[in-house]
Amino acid sequence: VLHQDYVPLTLDELQTEAETLPWPAFVTNQGFDVLYANQPAQLVVGVDMGRDRPGFGERNILSSITEEDFASRVENWDEVVTVMCGLAKGDREWASGDLAHPAPWLRGPLERLLQGNPARVQRLAALWQSAPATPNRIRHNYKLRWRHTGGVMTFRGSLVLADIFNGIHWNEWVPADSATWEILREIGGASQA
Repeated sequence: VLHQDYVPLTLDELQTEAETLPWPAFVTNQGFDVLYANQPAQLVVGVDMGRDRPGFGERNILSSITEEDFASRVENWDEVVTVMCGLAKGDREWASGDLAHPAPWLRGPLERLLQGNPARVQRLAALWQSAPATPNRIRHNYKLRWRHTGGVMTFRGSLVLADIFNGIHWNEWVPADSATWEILREIGGASQA
């Protein structure tokens, strides 16, 4: 990956690619801040980034996992949070690998996370203890079951390193079944499909 021919993808290139997809796609930094989310992603989550979450720190996936309005929509919350914990524990940038002593760039999201639903925070702490550290890889996959007003949507989530030098990641939720495609069409997020 660090060979001299490696050329990282730019945020503009990732935005352009995300706009071509009929399913949710978004770009994050190493602190789990959402730098960009395409229209299907915003429709599925039910958030207009420009209107509802205009501040940079408000678009953080890590701090959202204990906010009940977001967390209650993730049907397989324990599974998804365990994946996130494993990724964080396996990242040498996390510093000591301890929630109490995170890397400086993670302190803000963690402070917001700890202000979430106390039951979710407590469950997160338990999952953190049991989650195995996941080795750093170019690509990680996970399953996401998202509760939407139209029904439960099932996605194959993918997290791909797009720029190793700046910690930029490409994320996409690819529909895993016909019911999910149908809901995407109904909410206007799969007009190209």
